[in-house]
Amino acid sequence: MNYDTLLNIAEEENLVVKEVDLHLYDGLIRNNKIAIRKTLPVREKKQTLAEEIGHARTSAGDIIDYRNPNNRKQEMDARLVGYNLLVGIDGIISAYTAGCCNMYEMAEFLGVTEKYLGDAIDRYRSKYGIYVSHGDYCVIFEPSLVVMKML
Repeated sequence: MNYDTLLNIAEEENLVVKEVDLHLYDGLIRNNKIAIRKTLPVREKKQTLAEEIGHARTSAGDIIDYRNPNNRKQEMDARLVGYNLLVGIDGIISAYTAGCCNMYEMAEFLGVTEKYLGDAIDRYRSKYGIYVSHGDYCVIFEPSLVVMKML
C-alpha cells in the first residue's frame, strides 16, 4: 500500500491529513485532524500515517503519557492497525510467494522499513504465538520467520 492510498483511506474515514513542521513527534492526531512531520522520508510518513489512522479507529483522548497502562494498550492497538494496513499476514505471505528471501527484501516488497517490519512481526508473534495458519499457509514466527505452504 502506498502513501496516496493511505491518504485516500484517511479521507474516506473523514480524517484530514496535513504535513507540517512537527518537532517532537512524527505524527499527531486530534479529533479528525492528523499532522505528519513533512520532513520524514515517504516510507516513514506512510508508517506514521497508518498508525495515526489506527489511533483514529482505536484511541480515545490524550494518550501521550505512557505511564498509564490504558494509554500503552491504546498505543499498541493503534500500532496493530497500522501493521495490519501495511504488512499483515497476507502481506507476509505475498512477500514470500513473490520470492522474498530475507527481511530486507520483504520490507522492500511491502514498502516499509526493516525496523517497522520487525516490529510488526514481533507484534504478530505476541498476538498469535509461535505460528498462525492463514488460508493455505502457515506463518511461523519462532525461532525465525518462515512461511510454508500447507499440503
